[in-house]
Amino acid sequence: MKPYKEEKIVRDMPFPVEVFIADNRIANIDAGPHWHDCYEVLYMIEGAALQQVNDKQFKMVQHDVLILNPGCIHSTYSIPGEDACILVIKFMKEIIDSRFANFSDSQYIQAFINNRFDRIFHLNDTRQNFMELHNILLALHDEYIGKQSGFEIYIRGSLFHLIAWCVRNGIITLPEFPQESKTGLRINSMINYIEDNFKREINLKDIAQLLNLSYYYCSRYFKRMTGKTFKEYLDFVRICEAEKLLVASEMNISEIALTVGYSRVSSFNRVFKKVRGYNPGVIKKTKTAKF
Repeated sequence: MKPYKEEKIVRDMPFPVEVFIADNRIANIDAGPHWHDCYEVLYMIEGAALQQVNDKQFKMVQHDVLILNPGCIHSTYSIPGEDACILVIKFMKEIIDSRFANFSDSQYIQAFINNRFDRIFHLNDTRQNFMELHNILLALHDEYIGKQSGFEIYIRGSLFHLIAWCVRNGIITLPEFPQESKTGLRINSMINYIEDNFKREINLKDIAQLLNLSYYYCSRYFKRMTGKTFKEYLDFVRICEAEKLLVASEMNISEIALTVGYSRVSSFNRVFKKVRGYNPGVIKKTKTAKF
């Protein structure tokens, strides 16, 4: 069977997350070879099922977890005579790839994004602290189904909790950087400079001069430490601030664009759409509709 692309969850969704339980006692759970642009977490609540991931086949049993990278070809098949109840969590990278407060946050997120998941994690062993993850994932499901006020931030927090759990249990490892005493100070200085000056015209040369480093070294170093180019990070910081103003102020889009550092509204709209997946006008319309 030729693999197909599944597009149930896309970047244009206001909150690109989907959570549900697939139970073969209620409906067929078989899914042929496919891939998608989002991450997918499969947690076997009870029973068993077969999982094909690229060229590997696994049997998932109760409390097993499978994390799938975007673009990974995979399929799910029931086992004759076996029940299967699977918690499915899908989310776009943008949900966790947010504005970093400092380097210590970004290293965990980038480690998760850069990791290639290619095996089942068996959580029956108490050394894996499976009950902690069990509670994280089921609470995330309940929040998604209930959709009470604040459920979005709760779900994002649960995904960060998942990343921390993966780090602590050796499922993902942090990238190794050269051992230099100034590493953390340098990246924090760069990030602090951006967040203090993003409303005006700044570039990487300013930071290189400030830290007495070459432009080319700064460029490679910033990308290696944060996973983003200087321009990508600057745009992200500006768009985060713009979102706050779109929600909390009476400023129009042109005024907001100028306030966060864009001299042209067209540039602001283009970058906003690239970062968030939708136009800034969507937030304005939603805000107006509520009142």
